[in-house]
Formats: sequence, structure tokens, C-alpha cells
Amino acid sequence: MQLRKSRTGQAGVGLIEILVAVFVLAVGFLASARMQVSAMQSSQSAYFESQAYFMAGDMLARMRANVDGVRNGAYDNLSTSSVIAEPQCGNQFCTPTQISQQDLYDWSRNLVSELTNSGFTPLLPSSATTVAEGTVTRLANGQHSVVLVWADEQSEDTAGVGSLRLDLIAEQ
Repeated sequence: MQLRKSRTGQAGVGLIEILVAVFVLAVGFLASARMQVSAMQSSQSAYFESQAYFMAGDMLARMRANVDGVRNGAYDNLSTSSVIAEPQCGNQFCTPTQISQQDLYDWSRNLVSELTNSGFTPLLPSSATTVAEGTVTRLANGQHSVVLVWADEQSEDTAGVGSLRLDLIAEQ
């Protein structure tokens, strides 16, 4: 007859194995959650960049439609603002300069919240240190640069907020 050995030396080993397994699983779940958050942030950043490309392309299309305004310098050094008055070019005949002001007004309405519109959400975000804005600048070679700046939380500079610039060149 064979004697059975007692298992007194192994008491609690199964419990430690379970504890280690739960710890490894928890670390895996945390890593998975971090990857999910990072993916969502990247997706939001890509969305804002696509909105910026859309807005820059919209301004370039408006400039191409108003060739006389571009030649006369009506688009030189424009910048979005909340205090731009609407020229009402949809209701009356406008000069090329007035059309450029209407274009700037329409462009600004996508970036800057108006005082009367409290439910407005701009297409590009601002922060305490970076205000979303668009500018059109005439370059020395006669071309125009359309630049959009916005707060990008995906970037990690010293302030915790970054900004991206998109430059698109429109020839006359």
C-alpha cells in the first residue's frame, strides 16, 4: 500500500496564482483603456485637421471666384474676428472688395462665436492660450497663403496645448 504525502507545504499557492493572474489581467485592461483613449484623441485631432482643410479650401474657392478682388488686394492680410459686420452681399450688388468682406464674414462665422448665438460650437477649438483663427496673407511672389490655427490637445508642448498651422497657396 502506498502512503499519500500531505500537501501542507503548498497551502495558499493557488491563491497567489489567482492574485497574479488578476493583476496581469488588470494591467492588460488598463493598457487597453489607454490605447482606446489615445485612439479617440487622435481621431478628434484628425477631425479638426479635416475641418481646417475644408475651411481653407472654402476660402481659396471664394478667392478663385472673386479674381478682381484678389487682383485689387481685397484679400491681402485678412483675419477672422467676431466684430466683422456682414456686408449683405446676398441681397444686393457688391463690389469685389465687399465680396471679400462677405467671404471673411462667412469664414469668421465658422470660427468665432457671436455674442447673440450662445449655442454656437466653432468648427475648430480654442483654448485659454490659443484662439482659433484664420488669416489670408499676400506673399512677396504675389501668391496668397491661407492659414488656420487652433488649439490641439493632442500636441504636448510645455503649456499642454498645441496649435497646428495649415498653409495652402492660391495663385492669382
